[in-house]
Amino acid sequence: MNKREVLRIVIASSMLLGASLAAAGQQPAQNTPPEKQTSKATAAKPSRVWTNDSITSLRSPEDVYVEQQQEKAAEAAQAAAKQAAAKSKPQKPIGAPAALSNPKTPESADKMIAWEDRDIQAEQQFLDTLKQRLDNAPLDQKAQLEKLVQQHEQELAATKKERDQLDIQKAALESQAAANNSSQASKTSSQ
Repeated sequence: MNKREVLRIVIASSMLLGASLAAAGQQPAQNTPPEKQTSKATAAKPSRVWTNDSITSLRSPEDVYVEQQQEKAAEAAQAAAKQAAAKSKPQKPIGAPAALSNPKTPESADKMIAWEDRDIQAEQQFLDTLKQRLDNAPLDQKAQLEKLVQQHEQELAATKKERDQLDIQKAALESQAAANNSSQASKTSSQ
């Protein structure tokens, strides 16, 4: 057998199979009365599943506008509440260390000092870059860059002040630890 004969057999068998399937599919439809066919058609129809996209397509522009206005009012009320809460917060006394800069041990103070040193170094590098940009900047950008330089100089000074405070706190913690060790040593030697 050659390829052509095989192909003819396959085509003929598929045509016979298709014809028999079509005949089998039509026989039940011919035997049933028309009333039952329509009820099956409506029963077979799947129910509609509504999604958020479907719901929003049903809304009128007026509904959308009202919802937007309500969202804006809620955001404004939330912003006003945040602003009122910020005003009612007690302010940190000037010169006091930041809440996160209160080490409990000399080791934690060392870690915080190392962190502040990295901050100081990064801030100094950024400040140097800003000053170089200021020297080469066009006249219309100089005022803005001078303002940025001033802000970052203030931040650098504040960071250095925090680092100095950490040094003081570390020294106090070390002296306190030494005093505790000496008092414990005297207690153990007296016993």
